[in-house]
Amino acid sequence: MFEGLSELFEKKDIRLDKDTKGTIMEHLAAMESEFPIIFLKWCIEFNLLRNPFIVSLQTMPDKNDWAQDELIELINDGSAEEVFEREELSTFWSLMKDSYPTLTRIVLRKPLPFATTYLGESVFHSSTAKDVALGID
Repeated sequence: MFEGLSELFEKKDIRLDKDTKGTIMEHLAAMESEFPIIFLKWCIEFNLLRNPFIVSLQTMPDKNDWAQDELIELINDGSAEEVFEREELSTFWSLMKDSYPTLTRIVLRKPLPFATTYLGESVFHSSTAKDVALGID
């Protein structure tokens, strides 16, 4: 069970019966088994971003011929691999934008949708922390 949830139950002196705990554990186990299936496509798409040198043409998210040609060139570019191992991901892809424009465009599209999600979550968490500090339920 979530450590935070257990702590909350202890503070509020809430006791879960065995059946409720079992139901929660079954639900979490079902979620755990479904998680890889749901996010498999998402993970494959982000492999290109995380490490383009391990992506195969069969699992490449964009079947664009230009992108596939650039991927083949990149995988065989020893100097690009040295830069990849030496630099952070953002720096690496910035340096590759002129040599591999199609791949760079694909990669740079991936993280952008999550910027607003992160900001929304950080605002939510900070307001929740204030509510907890003030004792607001």
